[in-house]
Amino acid sequence: MERLTFNLQANTALLSLECDVALLNIGVANKDSSFILEVDHSNLGESSIKKNNRSMKYIESPKERINIHCRPLLDVLLEHKNK
Repeated sequence: MERLTFNLQANTALLSLECDVALLNIGVANKDSSFILEVDHSNLGESSIKKNNRSMKYIESPKERINIHCRPLLDVLLEHKNK
């Protein structure tokens, strides 16, 4: 969330824009579910959903593991449409 917040603030300031963006600490998937995001701090491009969930990674390196609760996009939009 910290990196996303920084990027949002940097881009809106750079482009002199006002954005109505809600940062939510969830992921979006086709159904209520959870995934493990493996974050490689030495190479953010290597960060991915854990192998036993989806990713086809074949080289293991030390990564931080973050559990992400996911919800369907339509549910999230309906919940936040009047906020």
